[in-house]
Amino acid sequence: MPSVVVSTLTVLAMYRVALAIYNVERIALWSSIALGTALEFWYIGHAVVTDGYFISLFLRDFYYSIEVSLVKVTATWFTPTFAPV
Repeated sequence: MPSVVVSTLTVLAMYRVALAIYNVERIALWSSIALGTALEFWYIGHAVVTDGYFISLFLRDFYYSIEVSLVKVTATWFTPTFAPV
């Protein structure tokens, strides 16, 4: 049963990742439908294998890397100097 829960959460995470990348709900919906109806993903979700957890963790890390790359860095770096003040 936990594999089914993880696969459902992975499909929902796929929707969120596609929405973050494309900013179009229609693309996000179709990408999550494509993942949820794929035969291999369905098998991994219903069989007792650990691959479902790895897919979920990979998708989480991919989403985190997208969010980090979209953040604009406005901080200025402090360069220490040893000159007398």
